[in-house]
Amino acid sequence: MFYLQFPYGATDVQVPIMVIDDTDGTPETGYSDSSTGIDLWYRREGGAKVAITEAALASWSAAHADGGVEHGSDGRGRLDLPDAACAWGTDGARYVEYGGTISGMIVVGGIIQLQVPTVLTGLLSGTHSTSSADLGANAPGGDLKGSLLLFPTHEEWVFITSYNSGTGVASFDTVSGLSLSDDDPWVVIPLGFIDSATLAALNAEMDTALSDYDAATGTELAAVAAQVTTVDALLDALTAKLEGVEAAEAASGTLTTSDFTTNLTAPAANCYANRRVIFKDTASGCPSQVAWVESNTAGASSVLTLKSGYQLQNAPSNGDEFLLV
Repeated sequence: MFYLQFPYGATDVQVPIMVIDDTDGTPETGYSDSSTGIDLWYRREGGAKVAITEAALASWSAAHADGGVEHGSDGRGRLDLPDAACAWGTDGARYVEYGGTISGMIVVGGIIQLQVPTVLTGLLSGTHSTSSADLGANAPGGDLKGSLLLFPTHEEWVFITSYNSGTGVASFDTVSGLSLSDDDPWVVIPLGFIDSATLAALNAEMDTALSDYDAATGTELAAVAAQVTTVDALLDALTAKLEGVEAAEAASGTLTTSDFTTNLTAPAANCYANRRVIFKDTASGCPSQVAWVESNTAGASSVLTLKSGYQLQNAPSNGDEFLLV
């Protein structure tokens, strides 16, 4: 079985398959989209199997085609999944399985772990206000409630309190004086999908606590104490949802685009593997560079080694701040 990782919303996903003879286990080399009894499928966590309509591919390296099937070498081949397999969605799926059958053969499929991408980007297009923005043609599907939304040209950031995946409109608390325009760039950093109900409840409790406190009477102090207790519980819930996001700095030592020393104390070697690094611009506070961790050293001053093809554009300097997500 193959174990893979793709971000939510990944498109034109190509996955490996292995096909062997169902009697002696030797690799099958003659299968295709028209093989007798071919029936391939995918299944998102918690859902039903979805049949894939098989299609021909000209070669192992041909362009993506939904349902494309092609043998490559020694029984190993390729299956092109439809975009719906890894799409953003409200089903909460954390993984996707894929597999199938072919007469006289065994199809070895795999599991895809769906990951929240480190950042999403695009340009505004549509109707905007001081409390909402249309994310335009590049608006993601799924639920972005609680994610961090940045407008770099305005040097503003907000938390998304509600999101309409159908229209691509993100709503947030009013930012006085914010004047958004079409083609303004936006950046979204998913942060555990903090729900708007929790944010609204937190805001309401804080407002009530402040309005009740007009004199130091025993009754009012008791009411304020109860509201503070409620706020504390809400903050605990929000903190739990953000668990795993660590703030850190680059440190003296190795400082290159592929490896850099940090002020992190890693509990074990490679414990940060497959996490994302987001550096922020010191002037605007907005994300400036994003990379993907391949491995790390254990102990103090942990050195992060970045995946080839997902490294930094510019070498960090001592003291540069970043998030490990």
